[in-house]
Amino acid sequence: MTPHRFTALVALILVCWAVVGCHDLTRRTFDAGAREAGLIDQGPGADADAGPPDVRGWETPPPDVSPADLPPGTDAAGDMQQTDSAPPPPDSAPDKGPQCGNGNLDPGEPCDGALLGGKGCATLGFSGGSLKCTPACALDTSGCTQCGNNKVEPGEQCDGTSLAGKSCKSLGFTKGSLTCSKLCKLVTSGCSLCGNGKLETGELCDGKSFGGKTCKTLGYAAGTLACTKACSLDGSGCTKCGNGKIEGSEQCDGKDLGGKTCKSLGYPLGTLACSAKCALSSAGCRGVMDAAGIAVSKHPGADYTPRVAYGGGTYLVVWRRMNGSAGHIYGARVSAAGKVLGTPFAIDTSNSSTANLSVASDGKDFLVAWQATTWSQYLIRARRVSSAGVVLGAVFAPARDKGMGFLPAVAFDGAAYLVLWSYRLTLTYGSYDVHGMRVSKTGALLSTKDLIISAAANHQYYPSVGCGGSGCLAAWLDSRDGVYSIYGARLSSAGALLDPGGLKLVAGTSSSINTGPTTPTVAAGSAGYLVAWNKASGSSGMIHGARVSTGGKMLDSGVVLSAKQGTNFYPVASYASPRYLVVWEDYKGTSSKYFNITGAAMSAAGAVVPAAAGVKVAHHNANQRYPGLACGPTACLAVWYDYRSGNPDIYAARVKP
Repeated sequence: MTPHRFTALVALILVCWAVVGCHDLTRRTFDAGAREAGLIDQGPGADADAGPPDVRGWETPPPDVSPADLPPGTDAAGDMQQTDSAPPPPDSAPDKGPQCGNGNLDPGEPCDGALLGGKGCATLGFSGGSLKCTPACALDTSGCTQCGNNKVEPGEQCDGTSLAGKSCKSLGFTKGSLTCSKLCKLVTSGCSLCGNGKLETGELCDGKSFGGKTCKTLGYAAGTLACTKACSLDGSGCTKCGNGKIEGSEQCDGKDLGGKTCKSLGYPLGTLACSAKCALSSAGCRGVMDAAGIAVSKHPGADYTPRVAYGGGTYLVVWRRMNGSAGHIYGARVSAAGKVLGTPFAIDTSNSSTANLSVASDGKDFLVAWQATTWSQYLIRARRVSSAGVVLGAVFAPARDKGMGFLPAVAFDGAAYLVLWSYRLTLTYGSYDVHGMRVSKTGALLSTKDLIISAAANHQYYPSVGCGGSGCLAAWLDSRDGVYSIYGARLSSAGALLDPGGLKLVAGTSSSINTGPTTPTVAAGSAGYLVAWNKASGSSGMIHGARVSTGGKMLDSGVVLSAKQGTNFYPVASYASPRYLVVWEDYKGTSSKYFNITGAAMSAAGAVVPAAAGVKVAHHNANQRYPGLACGPTACLAVWYDYRSGNPDIYAARVKP
């Protein structure tokens, strides 16, 4: 090293020593430079690792070093001189560059510790999460998330439809639907603990746990409180009925009937009551509900001999309409409220003459039967009609055996229709018997031969039949004993004849058909049957009735139903709980010049209601004749043909027995 280089080195070292106190560094650096310049004689055996001699012991500068070459503020020995000037400020220290980990955000550092320079997951394009800083002062985005991509990522509980395998049940709930929020958090609001039988927060009840609540604590008078599947209270079984005040949906309460009476409901007689469930009960009301009658058919021609049946919530009225010499079969529907539904429709319009109709219902549809006359042939024909008034299938013959058929009667035994008729081999030969056939709901004949109901000696006429839950009872006019009596026979619900020899129901006294019991009619009740008949005496007669048990035993000797002796004919009977109703054609002669329709009711105990005047079903200033009758659950519909327009029309009226 040249003396000039050494001089510069010494100057640099002295500056370092003076400014930052790097004595050791100065000594080492100086020693190295001095050796290289040959200014230090290490001498023999000198330790190469020994420290340099103390240059501060020099009293004069080394050779070739001028005082002018020394840094300002030093003397010739290299010591700092005492001056009045202040030391240089810290900012004059040399720049060390970024210092990671010092908790300061230095230039060039994106982050340092908790300092993120205002950045976050959202500012970096993520949807959420937590941004961190690494020990090397680099941003760490591993805690940031992209919610909405249907992938569960760190920091997310769920994402869209991805629930990470979790469900309401896995989270301890009993049921419900677990969902994910827009922030990728599980939403348990659709989960429920309902159904565990324990009353918990948010539940009004759970199973049989009601928290002490009852119908009465909720302000009702009585009833049973229930709990829904959603653990809310169900008060539908609670009622305020019984407090004597009409409230809510109550029709009445105790003696409070809301001002209603039997008359305001359309019944002329009786006492209206309130049931235990606060519903109006018209069981004590009775009488004719349509005093003016219901015009079922008003045709320019002539409509006669109506019959009626109830089923499917409606009545089907059928009748014979004369078209020249031919009689066609027509029908119309009437609602339980007494409204004619639609217009009359044709059931059969063949050119044969028809008469003596009968109709029954299977609870929905109907079977109509009638007597058809073609070229001196008397035949039984039938056809089905739907509850909507649509004719079903073709006209068919219920009979299998060859011969004549007269005066059909139809009922439904619970499984099939039972059709009865008077049978004779030819028009002029042989006695009259009672034949029958069971017909399915679809119109199929259920036997290969006629059912022989009665083939006793002499004649059996005018069959009638009524069917209830235990079977059927048939009754007819019978002259096997030489006098005309009323016989009957029971049939099972499967059509088996239970009384092959017949049951004598009403004993006759005369061989004349115009004297004694005639034209029987049968109605099936809840616990037996009612047989009604006209006890004829020449041109007059009175209507009688008697109850028959399901075992075939007569329970009455014959109760008078008509008010007094007169011209009373063609009784028909039916049943509306809890009473039977019988109506008939009535002609008094002295008090009225017209035929009218009158009726009477009989209780299950055999009492006539009303006992005196009878029920005036149709008493107008014209003839009302040949009644028919059918009952629904609580009321009946009586039908007849009526001359008030000058032509025979079909009328009806609802009657509550």
